[in-house]
Amino acid sequence: MLSELLVNERSPATSLEQFVVRLKAATIDGYCLSEVGLKYFGYKGNTALTEFPGCTHPEHKAKL
Repeated sequence: MLSELLVNERSPATSLEQFVVRLKAATIDGYCLSEVGLKYFGYKGNTALTEFPGCTHPEHKAKL
């Protein structure tokens, strides 16, 4: 049923389609900000960094 309601997700035309798109976004936000979601994504909390090394992947290091 949800799949059918989200067929026009990229350009919802009816008020029902718009509602379902907003409901999906709110559900995703709610999960990501929940205790379970924060643990799933490995959120460490708001901490201050003494330095920021940038990207540490070897293939992304700038060649000077």
